[in-house]
Amino acid sequence: MAIYLVWGIILKMQIKTTIERRLEKIYISAFIFALIVLAFLFFKSYQLLPKEIISLPYFALLSTLRIAAAYIFSLIFAIAMGFAAATRKWAERILLPAIDILQSIPVVGFFPVAIFFFVAIFKGERLGIELASIFLIFTSQAWNMAFGVYESLITIPKDLLRLRDAYGLKGSLAFQKLYLPATIPSLVYNSMVSWANSWFFMMSNEIFAIGARKYALPGLGYFLWKSSEQGNLILTIMGLFTLIVIVLGLEFFLWRPLSSWSKKYSYQMVPYEEIEQTSTILSKLIDLLQLVRFSKWKENLYLHLEKIVDAVYKFATVPDKLLLALRKILKFITYALIASAGLYLVYRGIFFVTWLMAQPWSSDAKLIPLALPTSIARL
Repeated sequence: MAIYLVWGIILKMQIKTTIERRLEKIYISAFIFALIVLAFLFFKSYQLLPKEIISLPYFALLSTLRIAAAYIFSLIFAIAMGFAAATRKWAERILLPAIDILQSIPVVGFFPVAIFFFVAIFKGERLGIELASIFLIFTSQAWNMAFGVYESLITIPKDLLRLRDAYGLKGSLAFQKLYLPATIPSLVYNSMVSWANSWFFMMSNEIFAIGARKYALPGLGYFLWKSSEQGNLILTIMGLFTLIVIVLGLEFFLWRPLSSWSKKYSYQMVPYEEIEQTSTILSKLIDLLQLVRFSKWKENLYLHLEKIVDAVYKFATVPDKLLLALRKILKFITYALIASAGLYLVYRGIFFVTWLMAQPWSSDAKLIPLALPTSIARL
């Protein structure tokens, strides 16, 4: 009796397993069929969409790439100018007022510079217009980032500066271990502000004009301007929706993970656990990097690179006196090139101002003395 009972249970389990396998095959087939139907519907709807909406993702990509290119230049500028102003008194006296004045100039005020330097040099070709647009985006990003780097460096705790002096950290080592990490929280925060400014001035950066000449570039700003000028409400809403999706995507997949990561570089007199912020996306990225970091091929690559560097170092070892002389020569050449470039810019600036003052003044110029205090009163 017990044998028949066990045998019945085994048969029921086999029947159940067979049914589950068949159901699993049915589910997989239904899922594949649903994917094919969705792909077909998407393709058909894509063909029925207006041409303007089809080009919208391409325009959004172009605008994002322009902002990213301008951000790279802004990041380099901010670190260089902020570090120079924070570590050298003469640079602080010159750079801080200059950056303060530049950040007060609206993007429209840089139109003549963009057209004169980039569009005129490249004779109105696409490359010159692209560089002009990137430069205009740069003017809406760089200034607050430079001030953020400066503020981060001058507020480094004195104890860390004493440790720097005690351990003899100088040059690139001090910059890598102390100065650059100190600027990370401020750079991340000000980068978010700079990107927001870029989206705000996007339409002006992709469509700019002086007089009768108008220069336009394909992008999200151009798409919004054209659709609003045509009175096409649907296209305008689609453009704004695309902009919102990009901003939210950058917020969740870029800025929030970076903000959580930058917290460990902040100087606060509280336990680390109280300021630590968790980020699911950041943790997944870290796990992925850990897998790559400890992989076998990377260890072998490091070993080969280390051998190559050691061989090159042994081959190219030079006496200390010769190395010191080469450094002095390179330093002199660098300063000479910087001074020559500065003198040339001053010469071109004086020439431009002289040419500008020689031009006949418009009758509206007499309104400037009255317009200036009026604008200040509004502010």
